[in-house]
Amino acid sequence: MNKSSISDLKFNENWILYLAFFALGFGKFIFYVPLFALYFFLKGAQTFSMPIRSSYLVLLCLMLFATLPLYTFGGARMTIDAPLKSLVPLLFILVVAGFVLQAKTQDLQFKLIVLYVLGFGFDALVLVGYSYWVDASRYGYNLLLNPLNGEEVNSPGASNTLSLMAAMLVFFLFQRLVLIKKLAVLLLLFVLLIAAFFLGGRSFFVILAASFLIVLMLDVKLVQLPKVFFYSAAILLFGLVFIFNLDFLSDKLAFTLLRLSHGLESEARFELYADGMSVFFDYPFGGFSVDTNLVSTKWFHNIFLDNARIGGWFPVLSLILAMMYIASAYFRKRNTYFVFAFLLFIVSVLIMQQDVVLEGNFRILMVMYFVGILLHAHQLSFKTTHNYSHAKLTGN
Repeated sequence: MNKSSISDLKFNENWILYLAFFALGFGKFIFYVPLFALYFFLKGAQTFSMPIRSSYLVLLCLMLFATLPLYTFGGARMTIDAPLKSLVPLLFILVVAGFVLQAKTQDLQFKLIVLYVLGFGFDALVLVGYSYWVDASRYGYNLLLNPLNGEEVNSPGASNTLSLMAAMLVFFLFQRLVLIKKLAVLLLLFVLLIAAFFLGGRSFFVILAASFLIVLMLDVKLVQLPKVFFYSAAILLFGLVFIFNLDFLSDKLAFTLLRLSHGLESEARFELYADGMSVFFDYPFGGFSVDTNLVSTKWFHNIFLDNARIGGWFPVLSLILAMMYIASAYFRKRNTYFVFAFLLFIVSVLIMQQDVVLEGNFRILMVMYFVGILLHAHQLSFKTTHNYSHAKLTGN
């Protein structure tokens, strides 16, 4: 095989991986399983000679300890049907996708994570768009319609998914992109803002504001502050003008602003947290439940309390150790994509403090896992000038 054919093979493999991670984020196994199978088929014997990094093994073990007990020993306490069936896609991501990701260069890891986030963001946008098209007056806050099975589903999961995608776009907003890419980022943020008003979720706007603040603290210099305010005002202004010209969306805007005016307080949310903590230490192996006298719900909407409810202390401790291991990258030599990865890590952790994760939106947890792999990769050194990293990000 000559050099050009080898180069072509690598090119094709990368494009298969791009599609595979996008499909993985989209969450439909009928798409991503064949793509991963095709990738491993093309790799052949090379698959078993791929490097396995110790940091990946540490993180994988911690994540398995944090999740397996919940779906197995604690399966009877989960609120989803067939917990073991739901465990399969999670294990596929942890073991198969994680194995592929950890063996790649930082540049390719970065691209694959971006595509994964875009994949589940696109999945949420399809859900929102279909619900809007079917009945914009009925659907939105707290209720959406699934186009695949016709079932009505809760909207907070979609809102939280879109907020993580928005956080990623905020990162790109302050990178050195060519004009067409910058406009694409602005357009996507605008679309997400419209979707957020349609859904009426407060967490999206809190995460969006936090993302700007995190990027400012980690990556933006003082001379870039005018740019920050310009982009923020432009997205908000165009979004509001668009909404005010559509009656049904202007009603959604008024409702969302009313909810935002009440601050972060949700229906008995903090009371639920306090109630969960009051019984946490009495159930080392799980088994407690939500006090429905506070609010009619099955979940605490907090990954630590919900995991403790199902599986007890051990999976919670494992998850905390996994988070600490990922965060420890902050005190080590920072790699090229540190800002990108650390932003998504912080945002995913914030979202998991008010979402139903393993019984609903586990792809948020998988983002934390993927960026943990990226944060602990050290093929390249962190550049304080950002010139090199921006060139890698934009392909310039």
